[in-house]
Amino acid sequence: MRTDMEQFEKIASEYEGREKSAKMKKRVWTIVISAVLAAALLVSSALVLPGLISRNGDAPDPSEEKTDLMSVTRVVRDGGKEYFITDSGKVAELPKGSGKGEAKYDSSEEGICMEPAADSDAYFRIEPAFEFKDIILPHGGEGDQTVYKAGTLTGAELRDRVYFESFLKSCKELIEKDPSISLFDISAAKRIKVTAKFEGVPQSFVKVVLQESGAEGKDPIWTAVTDNKGEAYLYYNVGKQDARVPGCIEYSGPYGIGSYNVRTGDSIDEEVTIEMRGGEKTNRLDLMFMVDTTGSMSDELEYIKTEIKDIIAQITGDRQYDVRTSVNFYRDKGDEYIVHATPFSSDPEEVYEYIRTEHAAGGGDYPEAVHTALDNAINGHEWDDGAVKLCFFVLDAPPHTENEVYESLKASVSAAAAKGVRLIPIVSSGSDSLTEYLMRTFAVMTGGTYTFLTDHSGVGNSHSKPDTDFQYEIEILNDMIVRIAKEYLA
Repeated sequence: MRTDMEQFEKIASEYEGREKSAKMKKRVWTIVISAVLAAALLVSSALVLPGLISRNGDAPDPSEEKTDLMSVTRVVRDGGKEYFITDSGKVAELPKGSGKGEAKYDSSEEGICMEPAADSDAYFRIEPAFEFKDIILPHGGEGDQTVYKAGTLTGAELRDRVYFESFLKSCKELIEKDPSISLFDISAAKRIKVTAKFEGVPQSFVKVVLQESGAEGKDPIWTAVTDNKGEAYLYYNVGKQDARVPGCIEYSGPYGIGSYNVRTGDSIDEEVTIEMRGGEKTNRLDLMFMVDTTGSMSDELEYIKTEIKDIIAQITGDRQYDVRTSVNFYRDKGDEYIVHATPFSSDPEEVYEYIRTEHAAGGGDYPEAVHTALDNAINGHEWDDGAVKLCFFVLDAPPHTENEVYESLKASVSAAAAKGVRLIPIVSSGSDSLTEYLMRTFAVMTGGTYTFLTDHSGVGNSHSKPDTDFQYEIEILNDMIVRIAKEYLA
């Protein structure tokens, strides 16, 4: 038998063995856990640190490593700062020079190349690679990263030419809210709706001209062209000092001419139906966008550019339509440009390339060169006489208030109606009562429709709700614009 001492030594030896085993297991687990934590720290540093650098605006000075080129896909401006997107998709503030001078850039066929100032050691190259529908850009504040995708913005439509009494009520309330609106002296209150039919079928492309009573040889009061529903709208006494009395409507089409007396004693017909064979319905569409690119549009412009590309893709992708597109941009006098215009093109890729290079800048004061942009849109392009003609006018600010501006706007709207160009505003954040009044008025006077962005997307600054008792529906912007365009073609 074992003695008590032997039994004690055996128990002590077993206990010591268990202790060593437990310590070894603990050491192994400590090593494993430490390794996992270290790996996690390395991964999180790689992911988070560049973002923190971007937020603090402390991007590395490239002059420290002058031999390295930083390849990025896009330079953007936001809030007066310039940012770039690196190949890995991260955003950082554009680095400056070595302290001897700031780097400057210019565009070239090979892309955009960052050249150093004369006394700077900095050098960058910006490659032209660009993915349109999924771009990471700073937005909503320094350091934020936003993915711009089509189908993000929300909007709504007011059918003012249909709900005309509601429109007139809104105009009165807008003027009471902002008396400065009366400076523009333009009103769509007096109109005659004309419907052209042949054997009960609506007739498109019938030209209708409102002539003054007993004033042969004078310029017409108003001219319009019927749409695919056979409807056109003739306006008179647009200004306070206008006192021309309508006498008759002269109308013409491919198969003849005619006239209709609209005045009976002191009364003037508000609705007229004429029997006239017009032009055939068409699948041809001239689709124009005129976009404000001043600094105040920076909160929404990148989204709008993406939406426009998607709208063009949807419409041109539908093989039943023959589409030409023109995308134009405008700012204000004294800026880098007033209007950047492009002719109509049947090549969407050509248009996309032009869209991608634009950015928001300039402006300064609140009003912009709306009259110059509208004149260019209507009179500076070769519209197809046999096509449906739509001009989507994207803006967030009113025109200037000089007399020549008013006269220019009135002339452009009159010319648009005479050519059958339907003006369709897309009013963005920061707009005021004057912008709403003018854009709604211009839309009804050209047979167009009024649209506006809403807060439902969460994008941009606050959007003003229109003055209306019409119950409008909130829609995805690009779907709404495609729907509206196709309604004019149906």
